[in-house]
Amino acid sequence: MHRTDTTILRSRSFRSNKPLDFSGSDSFALTESLWGKTKNGYLPNLGKIAWEAPPTCSFRSYVFQCGNTSYGFIRFHTYKMGAEERLKAIADVDEAISKFQEHNVRGVVLDQTGNAGGHFLFAYSLLSHFIKTPLRPPCSATS
Repeated sequence: MHRTDTTILRSRSFRSNKPLDFSGSDSFALTESLWGKTKNGYLPNLGKIAWEAPPTCSFRSYVFQCGNTSYGFIRFHTYKMGAEERLKAIADVDEAISKFQEHNVRGVVLDQTGNAGGHFLFAYSLLSHFIKTPLRPPCSATS
């Protein structure tokens, strides 16, 4: 499948004409089987690469040039990681941000295409690195 329009996924299965059900516990497995957990992603490089993280990093990240301007890119392909993997991923993102600052990037592209989710507090932790005000976890309606 080459389209990113999830409304198609919600409406019909590829192998049959039955509607897909994303409400159960199998929705993560279904999304992974359709998209995979590819670290490299589906987008071509967005410009001339000025720096790229080594393949051992948890997420693909690089600095690219568009004209005379530098931009950062990070692909968050999953938030489903074990505790040790999450710690390494946070360190890898911190390193990427340091490189972005060294290259004076003007903005950062956060690619989450096909990310089926995972540990939501881990996602908040990673994404909070990119905003000026702290992210607050969602509260329940009874709080």
